[in-house]
Amino acid sequence: MPNRYQKAKLKSITRRFGLHLIRITTHDSLYKKNAVYCAKTNKGKSLVKALNTKCQGTTLPQAKFFSYVRMLKASKYSYSPRWLKTRTGRYSVNWRGKAYYMTEWVEGRKIFDDVHDYESLGKALAHLHKLRKVQHPPTASYTSQRIKAFKREGHLFRVQLKNVQKKRTTPTKWFDRYGESCIQLTNDAWRIIDDPRVKRILLRERRHPALIHGDVTIPNIVIHSRGLFLIDWDCLRTGSKYYEVAKTLSNTTYYKPVLMDAFLHGYESISPLKSSERLLISALFRLPREAWHVARRIDSGRSHKGLTLLGETWYDRLNAVRHLDEWAKAE
Repeated sequence: MPNRYQKAKLKSITRRFGLHLIRITTHDSLYKKNAVYCAKTNKGKSLVKALNTKCQGTTLPQAKFFSYVRMLKASKYSYSPRWLKTRTGRYSVNWRGKAYYMTEWVEGRKIFDDVHDYESLGKALAHLHKLRKVQHPPTASYTSQRIKAFKREGHLFRVQLKNVQKKRTTPTKWFDRYGESCIQLTNDAWRIIDDPRVKRILLRERRHPALIHGDVTIPNIVIHSRGLFLIDWDCLRTGSKYYEVAKTLSNTTYYKPVLMDAFLHGYESISPLKSSERLLISALFRLPREAWHVARRIDSGRSHKGLTLLGETWYDRLNAVRHLDEWAKAE
């Protein structure tokens, strides 16, 4: 329930967007309580959210973020909620040092085991990734940057794995059994990435960066009567489309081959992938990032949160890795 301060704040913010606030409700996210507000106004429901462009350890300047928002609007990208403008034509207002933005409020159901939903999700990402087709001055490959970070994590995992296995506790038994499998998956990924064909893709990415959503998860996908919408765009930026595809497969498909195929079919119907690009996606997908995360927590003396889910989905994950390998090698 919003308190008096929140009501006053939201009333001021919505007024600057040319709206009259009638009622406000708060909604939690996976990571934060009261993450967003649903504002009922004289023109219907709208989302109000404090902008947080920090993602994966880097913070995007607000001006850059809203330049990407304008790009979405100019390209008539249909998978994003409509962004509202203030009376002065801006996409945000400042309230005590924080930027707040508003979009239309999109209500609908969650994505579920429907191949049509996943085809739409694939199309949504492909259209987004195609928005930046003009050449740019060479920059560091976003995928290469991610790979460097993953190599550091993979190296650290080997050290942490030994420490975890020494603890001889019930939660560490999983790593006794599957630790070497994690290392093998990682080594296979590096071998694929070292393929000269994949190296050429990474070099090409330097001149053709993609626009990415940055946080495609089940809660951020809404199936509306008008179609599929991606919400929570705070991580919008240029980045690795290959990692976004791999991460989306991991985050949303429950490692089910039929849903993976539907997503990839939808993606490639808009943006066909070369064999080398498929190999790169398969390499990034097979990295056991969840196992790295759990091992890091246990080694640092924290809880083994995530281990149960890791154990329950491990065989499905291995099957999904094999399935994606077949897709990557298909003509």
